[in-house]
Amino acid sequence: MRDIQIRIWQKLRRFYLLDIDRSKAILLIIIGIALALRLIYFVGMGPRDDIAYISNVKSLYSGHFNLPEAKSGWSSALGFRMMVYLPVYICWKLFGISEPASCFYFFMMSLVHVVAGYGLGRVLYGRSEGLIAAFLLALVPMDVVFSSQIMPDLPQAAISGAAILFFVLGSRKKNMAAFAGCGALLALSIMTKEFSVIYIVILGFFAMAEILNREITYSELGRGMTVIAAATFLVGSLFWLPYII
Repeated sequence: MRDIQIRIWQKLRRFYLLDIDRSKAILLIIIGIALALRLIYFVGMGPRDDIAYISNVKSLYSGHFNLPEAKSGWSSALGFRMMVYLPVYICWKLFGISEPASCFYFFMMSLVHVVAGYGLGRVLYGRSEGLIAAFLLALVPMDVVFSSQIMPDLPQAAISGAAILFFVLGSRKKNMAAFAGCGALLALSIMTKEFSVIYIVILGFFAMAEILNREITYSELGRGMTVIAAATFLVGSLFWLPYII
């Protein structure tokens, strides 16, 4: 009987300690911490840009969404940030109109930000560095607060970080699908907040680093950049989607 118990214990030990990547288990714990912090400090929408974005969502939901007026003013400019109000519109369709439904997308993007940080840190430096990056991102106070508010900054950071991760993966693995993912995410980031065009420059610095480190050749990089540009253009054309819904 004791021999059977020992064999069972050895199999369980081998399953949990050897067969499972412990870094993934630690990452799940970090995501759990991030989730708990965001639920504890759920502040909800505030009397700032949230109102303008919700106004766009309401117009889209009622079928009266029009092109933002061609005039100066912050309320008009916010109408162009499709990836702020379109996800909220989808959440309203799925879950009904409520504050949790309005904040759900931003809440999930705060967790995506943590995972993207882990992925980028792991690819560039290693597993331990990726876990440290994820842990720090899980604790950033601004991210915790913005996870329950309708603001573009958190989704922009998460999507842009994922775009850079896809670029590095495409460069290291010579994968055109990863380059396409980078371009698509870059377009979504720009449609979240126009300031994201700066990530085009940042991708240029990453491209130079990959060339200097001999991770990719000039011809491979040229093909990858072509795919990125094409994907960015195609996904960017979805900017008109709210006007035809």
